Amino acid sequence: MLYPFTAIVGQDEMKLALLLNAI
Repeated sequence: MLYPFTAIVGQDEMKLALLLNAI
């Protein structure tokens, strides 16, 4: 049941990583 939660967290981390890379 943790899969959906971890998937959302993973997407947020990827978005944050992309923003950091863009800077």
